[in-house]
This record gives sequence, C-alpha cells and structure tokens, in this order.
Amino acid sequence: MRALFIVITGLVAVLVLVPPVSAQAYTVTVLSREKLTNDSIVKLARAGFDELFIIERIHNSRTDFDTSVEGLIALKQAGVSEDLIHVVAQEELRRQPPAPIETQPAGIAQAAKARVEKSWWGTRWVRALTSR
Repeated sequence: MRALFIVITGLVAVLVLVPPVSAQAYTVTVLSREKLTNDSIVKLARAGFDELFIIERIHNSRTDFDTSVEGLIALKQAGVSEDLIHVVAQEELRRQPPAPIETQPAGIAQAAKARVEKSWWGTRWVRALTSR
C-alpha cells in the first residue's frame, strides 16, 4: 500500500513539473529565433504593450531594424514614441561591430643602455639615454 502511494506521488510530481519546463523551453527557443524588425515594434506598440516591455524585448532578442531616415520616419508615423525610436536606433549602433583601428607598425625598439656606477656607499644602476 505504501509503495503504491509513493508511485502515485511520483507520477503526480512528474506530471506537474514536466509541462511547465517544456513550455518554458519552447518559449525561449521561439523567442531566440524570432528577429525583431520595425514592423514588429509597430505591432507591439499598437497592441498596447508597455514601452519597458518592448525595450526589454529589444535588448534580449535578435534585431534587424531599419534605422535609415525613412525607417525612423515610418516608425514615428506609425505612432511609436520617440523614446522607443531612440532605443531602436541605439540598439542597432550597439549591435554593429566596432570599426577596425588603423595603426602603423611599430619600429624595432632599442634597448636603453645602462651602466653601473660603483661608489663607497654601494652600487647603483643608472640608465643612460644616448642619442644616435
């Protein structure tokens, strides 16, 4: 009788815990695949989602925004707030790889010459810089 109770309790625990875990994994997988675009921002804003929610989605999703002048004007004309448009523009700048820094190759460094001066109070190293 006790063994049957343990088996039933284990099955109930499995049935209660498994669906939320699989649903959460599915949601995370779907959200990570979805790219946010200007159109999806307009849809979220028109649906009445809070700006903070939309900003969080922008920071946590892959994005493919059109941040050209025409794209930003289209967002404004669609009723998206300027604060949200600013976040969209900044996100695209943040996602772009930094421009490579152009540097000139350094010349061969010459080791500074040093000499040792000895005196009655001890030895000291003196680095003498010589010009060529």
